[in-house]
Amino acid sequence: MFKKSNSSSPPTIFSGISQHMSKQKIKRLDNPNAWHNCFHKEITSRIDEDIFSPLYSKDNGRPNASVRILVAMLILKDGNDWTDEQLFEACNFNILVGYALGLSNLSDNAPSEATYYNFKVALLKYEQEKGINLLENCFQSLTKDQIFRYQVSGGSVRMDSKLIHSNVAKNTRLQLCVGVMNKFYKSLKEGSIDLIDREDKKLLDEMSGKSVEQYTYRLDKKSGAARLSLCGSVIYRLIKLFSALDSEEYKLLKRLWNDHFEMIEEDNDEDQTKLKDKKGQSGSTLQSAHDAEAAYRKKSGSKTQIITGYVTNVTETCAVAPAVDSGEEQEKPLNLITDVQTEKATFSDDKFFMPSIVSTQSILNNKIENVLSDGAYNSVINEQFSNTEGAEFEWFVTAIQGLEGNYDFEKVGEQQYRVTDRRDGKTQLTVLTEKGKYRINDNYSKTKYRYVESKAITNYFRRKKIKEYPQWVHSLRANSESTIHQVFCKLDGAKSKYRGLFKHHQYAINRCFWTNFRRILAKRVKMNEIMINTLIGLFTFITSLTSTVFRFFLNIKTTNKILYCSSENRHFSRGF
Repeated sequence: MFKKSNSSSPPTIFSGISQHMSKQKIKRLDNPNAWHNCFHKEITSRIDEDIFSPLYSKDNGRPNASVRILVAMLILKDGNDWTDEQLFEACNFNILVGYALGLSNLSDNAPSEATYYNFKVALLKYEQEKGINLLENCFQSLTKDQIFRYQVSGGSVRMDSKLIHSNVAKNTRLQLCVGVMNKFYKSLKEGSIDLIDREDKKLLDEMSGKSVEQYTYRLDKKSGAARLSLCGSVIYRLIKLFSALDSEEYKLLKRLWNDHFEMIEEDNDEDQTKLKDKKGQSGSTLQSAHDAEAAYRKKSGSKTQIITGYVTNVTETCAVAPAVDSGEEQEKPLNLITDVQTEKATFSDDKFFMPSIVSTQSILNNKIENVLSDGAYNSVINEQFSNTEGAEFEWFVTAIQGLEGNYDFEKVGEQQYRVTDRRDGKTQLTVLTEKGKYRINDNYSKTKYRYVESKAITNYFRRKKIKEYPQWVHSLRANSESTIHQVFCKLDGAKSKYRGLFKHHQYAINRCFWTNFRRILAKRVKMNEIMINTLIGLFTFITSLTSTVFRFFLNIKTTNKILYCSSENRHFSRGF
């Protein structure tokens, strides 16, 4: 049964932690700007537990454990890159972590391991059934509150993406087949195993008795290819034999067949298993027996990235510190992450753009005026979206994918452009084809015509605008790399500790929770320093003013005394 919990437990006389400490320790423990007190105030106590009420019965069963503590534990785990064992140890025996969770007494207990894991499973099942990520809703709710309380400016936002490698090994096709076949074979019951052909069962027993690496270690290229072909035939027969199954292992085996194998007809009317051409495959084909959702992607750039996993998009505010002429250091504005999305690695960055802007705008206090991104987000649809009525904003794309072409474009009509070839200076008008492409004559190609897509023309005008961008645009865009580092600095290179899309998205959300908290903590510490310096300056000024006033009245009193004495002493007055 769902029941809201208190933000913290009041300390008692006998078991209160502060009751057993010295004054010096209590002073440090109660410091409002210490991380544990700030975490409790900014995160734990402000978590809206009603968001998670659908996970529990409304009127039946015993009351649930504190949801705010469970969510805070998720954030602390990924924020500090703890293992589950380290998390439970810290929650039960680390005083500062206990204070961060709102546990003020030695007798207070954090939720048990079983409760913690059941909560994570409930979050997964709810998203699978409803398509709603409750932790993401909690992040948006909490961030909206932080933006309001700290008056964070959302006039300018920026976004960037990060490729994350799933916690899986790099497999050859044979290793992938062996892994999936082992997984399926071990999931079968004894009665079902007896249905398998004797030769196929012998091969499966041989595979399941060793690890994937041990089985493929001694196979050379020729024997490995023969064994891979044999695996394809066995997989095909298993799929036909157990077609009535609906298990996850069977679905994985069937997907392996569809992604990597096919049947061809021979002249002798016997079907033959054939391995699909690897060059023609997309990155969405099955990559691992242990993470069916992971996708393959090779991203070119200054540094080529090859990963099997996912891509996360992070959007944040990026207010600029106002310029001052005095030369004094200006306090940096607080910028917070407003939206986080995670998809398979094959997901294009430009598809993140619109959902991210809509989600960010829903939690900001003011309207988005400027959006900064790199060229991966550039598309005709996003260009149109940036100019739609009600969502108008200046979109600064600081880089464009691909090479610059040999043509200059000038718009001369609603759907017509004047094209100038830089190589010879000749001009011509475009012709719009039925497929929506623009046709021009090309004298430097084997074919007579060249067809230009709308995106290429859009990119041309984008490149011209980039050269005219003010310096602050490039500075803010470069800082987005710093945010990506802050969020994902705990990864082992680009590799995570998790498998599956849901877990990777939860990890990204928790890291964004933590990054926003660290920024707020730094802001509070800075504000405290400014306040202390202001008070010290004010105290010094008052002291100096008081001393000046005191000396002034002391001088007046001394002068009056001299004048009084001179009027009483006649011999003294004669001297004037």
